[in-house]
This record gives sequence, C-alpha cells and structure tokens, in this order.
Amino acid sequence: PFGPSGEQAQDHQPVVHISYRDAKTYAQWAGKRLPTEAEWLRAATANGKNRIFPWGDTELMNGKYPGNWWQSPFPQHDQVLDGFVGIAPVKSFPPTAIGLYEIGGNVWEWTSTRINGQFVMRGGSFLCSNSYCSGFRLDQRQLTDADSGLNHLGFRCVKDI
Repeated sequence: PFGPSGEQAQDHQPVVHISYRDAKTYAQWAGKRLPTEAEWLRAATANGKNRIFPWGDTELMNGKYPGNWWQSPFPQHDQVLDGFVGIAPVKSFPPTAIGLYEIGGNVWEWTSTRINGQFVMRGGSFLCSNSYCSGFRLDQRQLTDADSGLNHLGFRCVKDI
C-alpha cells in the first residue's frame, strides 16, 4: 500500500487500495456481495437502536475511543488518542452490539449504492475528524468513483440467508 519501496500490507489489517469492481468481484467469488447503503446502515445502527454512532449515542465509550479516527482539527497533528497512527489492525476495538468490528472509523467501506454515478462509502476512516468529514457518524457518507483505490477505503461482504 505504500509503493514498491514501502512496507508490505499486513495480514491483520483491513484490505485497502481496492476499487469497487475488485471488491465486488471478490465478494462474488466468495459467494457474497457488497451491502447496499441501507443494509450497511441497518447493521451499523444495530437495527435502528443507535442514532449517532455505530456503538451508541456518545462519541466515547467509558472514556475511550471505540474506533480509529483523527483526534484534532484535520490535517494538523493527530493526537492519536485512539492509539493508532493510520490504519488499525482488525479487531482493535470492541465489537458493536451485533458483533461488527471497526464499522465506525479505520477505513471507509464500499456499498453497492450509487448516487449520481458515484458509489456511496460509509463508516469513515482514520483520516476523518470532527473538524473535517466525521464519517464515523451514522449521518455521514461520501461518494467516490468505482475506480477509486484509496489507502483508507476497504469493504466488507454480506451474504443473503
């Protein structure tokens, strides 16, 4: 993810630098699919129980950050109050009430929902802050092109039952 002379991706980190097409192809190969924005939001809100954040209605849980995002006005120095500079390993924070890890912060996630030709990303990333995009909030979303391969954009799969 950091170029040919950079450190290699780690197995315990979320997959990033992946386009919508590649994420969709992987999901299909695995017998799954990418969630719609509505499905992502329903899961992130614990079926409507949470209104502000995926873990509840307060930014901190017991005085601790429950996700990975920028703690200071972006792009000034990140205070790293969540314990991570950049991407955090998977399962670095407690799961939500329905067992989802890092659904708020860390890396944005592709959805299959399109608006004006662009795809909806949800969940925010380690680059979001309260002064910039606050994507870790449930009322926030971003749009991007299908060929985007950002260092803070990944995906999760869903399976119909």
